[in-house]
Amino acid sequence: MPRAALCLIVLAAALASGGATPAATSNINGHLLVATGHRHNMALFAMQPQNGDRLLLNYGTDQGAAYSPDGTKIAFMNNYDGDFEICVMNADGTGIKQLTKNSAIDGYPTWSPDGRKIAFASDRDGDDDIWVMNADGSDQTNITSDDPSNNEDPHWSPDGRWIGSTTDGYGVWHVLLLSPDGKFQATLN
Repeated sequence: MPRAALCLIVLAAALASGGATPAATSNINGHLLVATGHRHNMALFAMQPQNGDRLLLNYGTDQGAAYSPDGTKIAFMNNYDGDFEICVMNADGTGIKQLTKNSAIDGYPTWSPDGRKIAFASDRDGDDDIWVMNADGSDQTNITSDDPSNNEDPHWSPDGRWIGSTTDGYGVWHVLLLSPDGKFQATLN
């Protein structure tokens, strides 16, 4: 089953159960980020799951969004210039700032627990790698440059000591556990 389908099933089950928003989302301020629409023509909403109230944050091709740990900012991917880049905006949809600018695909940003760093996936070096940058977009560093496999979908550990991602090393998808500086990497089977 594709990863996206599995995630949608888990999300639907959590929302149908009447419980709080899924733990996998950044919902410090009680809202769930939802990208909806047709491919390449999506809108990003902040939704209050308990009553269904929605706030249109941005329209375009927004996907892969995450709230900052304090709930005041949103990191997201958008292709304003024809390829996906990482942007940040205030939680109310104002103050959009583009953090990456290149001809590659930069996507699926995730905040460090202290809000000072953002990890994301990028193919700017020819294969999908995990990159880490400061929350203002400075000091963009490829932390999987020595790994010839595709590495995608980064997620920080709650204590900020690790980043987990998927990797297609050895011809099948596994979980890659790495330190934020990329010096330690281990594949979990």
